[in-house]
Amino acid sequence: MFNRKILLIISITALNVAVCFTTSTSLSASASANANANANANAKPEQQTNIIVISDLNGSYGSTSYGRAVKTAVRRIQQLTPDMVIITGDMVAGQGRIRRSKKHYQQMWSAFHETVTIPLTNSYIPVVVTPGNHDGSKYPKYKLERVVFNEQWKKYKPQIDFVDESHYPEHYSFSHNGTFFISLDATTSSKLDSAQIRWVKEQLRKSAKYKHKVLFGHLPQYAFTKGRERGILNDSELQNIMKRHKVDVFLSGHHHGYYPGEVDGIRMVSQAALGSGLRYLIGSSRRSHKAMTSISFSETGIQIEAYRGRNLDILISRESLPTHIGPMIRDDLP
Repeated sequence: MFNRKILLIISITALNVAVCFTTSTSLSASASANANANANANAKPEQQTNIIVISDLNGSYGSTSYGRAVKTAVRRIQQLTPDMVIITGDMVAGQGRIRRSKKHYQQMWSAFHETVTIPLTNSYIPVVVTPGNHDGSKYPKYKLERVVFNEQWKKYKPQIDFVDESHYPEHYSFSHNGTFFISLDATTSSKLDSAQIRWVKEQLRKSAKYKHKVLFGHLPQYAFTKGRERGILNDSELQNIMKRHKVDVFLSGHHHGYYPGEVDGIRMVSQAALGSGLRYLIGSSRRSHKAMTSISFSETGIQIEAYRGRNLDILISRESLPTHIGPMIRDDLP
């Protein structure tokens, strides 16, 4: 069973003080946190990486505005001060039947940056992204959207420790505090092409010395929600590569429902949507919540939780989720 508590460490360099706090049903700070901080001010903190993962923030096709949940997530992230934010695609609402001008796509991205990228970057929180089908699809039909995606994220390139940025922002790798991250170009319902598979193998060979390994992309390996059964990679070669190199976590979006599954020793985590189109998990009669995922990496393991509610501070209990979906079993079960 995985511990429901997440330890968040906020370092205040100037004061050389570590403020530690825990939470089981919310991530809210409390007065007791200050007391714990004073008691442990001289203790050496364990090296830890804390990230927030959000996904599918877009609204209706062509929209240049964002809903309450997205704005709440930004404020909540600023309060939590994670090491970084990973966004698993669909930041703007491209595609659709109407052909839009490059200027319109640029306006959509300007709205996103003003709402998400700039506030987080100004709070010294790197924004790390991967393309989605609505903002950077690899299908030739959406070539213009992909061109604009590349232009935008070369402009807002995060300050992270890249290992390979030669294909940024479409796919790339980086490291942080002993964890190795690989962003995939996974925007089409098909296996990764041979060139990207070779690249993934090369990156994972470089990852051998790292404690934890994380892959993230828009489409998942397996189906999580009803109506998205075909919107998957289903890439057996990729799965075998991840298993061979002992990848810990595969993060995905697109399915608009939070689920922490596990298969082949790899934790497959589907993200909830913060935008429109909430879906039903396969095997569930309840629509998924808008939510964000919190992940902590430390020497003792990996803790994954998701938070919903008006202020995104209510824990989504694993007992409320299906015991299994397809080949995946819920990650707290044997």
